[in-house]
Amino acid sequence: PHHDYVSRLTGAATADNLEVVTEPAAAVAVKPKSPKSPKTPKSPKSPKSSTSSQSSGRSIKSGYSEGLWTPDEHNKFEQAVIRYGWGDWVNVTAQIPTRDKNQVKSHAQKFDLHHPGGKDRLIGKHNLRKKRKKAADVKQKLAKKKKAEREQKQIEGGKTADLEMEVVEDEQQKTEEGKTADATMEVSYNADATFEESDKMDVEQPDEANYQEKQSVQEGESTEEERKENEKEKEDEEASTISSEESRQRLR
Repeated sequence: PHHDYVSRLTGAATADNLEVVTEPAAAVAVKPKSPKSPKTPKSPKSPKSSTSSQSSGRSIKSGYSEGLWTPDEHNKFEQAVIRYGWGDWVNVTAQIPTRDKNQVKSHAQKFDLHHPGGKDRLIGKHNLRKKRKKAADVKQKLAKKKKAEREQKQIEGGKTADLEMEVVEDEQQKTEEGKTADATMEVSYNADATFEESDKMDVEQPDEANYQEKQSVQEGESTEEERKENEKEKEDEEASTISSEESRQRLR
């Protein structure tokens, strides 16, 4: 009985499965869907920050201002055009950090259209500035040139002064050398004169000695002769005396 009960259940389940499988697809497709529950309404989103940026005239995406130009921006525009010239929008834009190149070009076209003569006025100021700058550059170059010439003259003057000092020193040195040579010559001359005088004295002194010796010899000879004459005279006197005495004796 238990087996029969299980087989019946299995057969019933199989029959149910067959019914589900053999059920046509159209019957499944036409089944009514259960109604969906209504969605709760979303809370309204807060306005984007671009609204505030638009109100202030600056775009978040580009980082530049939008809309009308402020007096400060236009003043920077004019000063940049006077400095760099009409058409040099790269340098002009660099002086206006709140605007890009396209905005600057558009502003220039509108300025030329709505302000007749404004473009010519800015170009005239730019040309005048160029002339003044050129004149200042020329003046500065002339000043630098004159300064260089003065420095060159000072250098040349210093060199000339050095040369003059060298010439003066050479002359002084030559003069001192001449004086030294003259003094040397004078000393040499004096030495020669001294030597000559000493030679003369050496020569004269032997001559004088010979003379004195000769004179003494002559004096000795004369004295000897005188002595001999004196002796002869004495002998003659004695002989005369003797002869006189002998004659006297004879006479007696």
